[in-house]
Amino acid sequence: MRVSSLPQFFDKLSPAPLVIMILVAAVFSVPSVVYAQDPYPNQAIAFFNAKECPGGWTPTGKLLDGMAGRFFVPVMPNGTTQHTVEAALASGENRTHTHSFSSSITLSSTYINGVDGCCDNSQTSEGNYTFSGTTAPSSSEVPYVQLLVCIKTEGPDSGDIPSGVLIFTAGLDCPSGWSQPAATQGRFMVGLPPGGSPLAIFGGDPLAPHEDRTHAHSFSDSFTPDSKSLSQAPWWKAWGYGHSGAQNYSGESGTASTGLPYMQILQCEKG
Repeated sequence: MRVSSLPQFFDKLSPAPLVIMILVAAVFSVPSVVYAQDPYPNQAIAFFNAKECPGGWTPTGKLLDGMAGRFFVPVMPNGTTQHTVEAALASGENRTHTHSFSSSITLSSTYINGVDGCCDNSQTSEGNYTFSGTTAPSSSEVPYVQLLVCIKTEGPDSGDIPSGVLIFTAGLDCPSGWSQPAATQGRFMVGLPPGGSPLAIFGGDPLAPHEDRTHAHSFSDSFTPDSKSLSQAPWWKAWGYGHSGAQNYSGESGTASTGLPYMQILQCEKG
């Protein structure tokens, strides 16, 4: 049917022209499918060195909570995608952490001949002395860069994506033609250094689901207690004083998180 013949068509169906007109208008106003100008699948998540997302992409902050201010970690086996750990970083924040510590020293016994009078109690006694505390906050010194994160909200355009490309996705499963890589699961990702091998694994074990990885530090040092001279009387002898001299101590701090905030999220590799 040509559009130019619609008035004559409505005249012949005068009992219900309004209904037919609405129906025809609805048919002719069906929007066409919108495609982005790239072949990446819907719900793909990517970083951009830009202030605004490109066409077909939307800032994740408008659709997904918790991504801003966090590192991304490929979700691990039995993990929950989009689960977050630690408070998000503020813009330019240098995250700090503290450690508890405790140790002890043992002052060996010594005696003194010729102390004036009985029982000079102003001196430190022999025995074991413990101490504890909390370190001053220190930076984790993690180097990072802030980039705009966008999610694909329109269908893919035609085109090929190279094999081996890794993307994050807000979906629960990888798109057709993509699969979940095993080597990256539960690990932070770092750009390949010169001479490095792709997918080389370093550091500790992969993160467990929801894990806030902790660490501790060993420590050791020594100090020398102040010494003190005493007035003497030849007929008196005192004992039980702590011996002056270098005192060594060592131990291991309490465990603490480095405070790295991250979101575990599904990662997919193009086959």
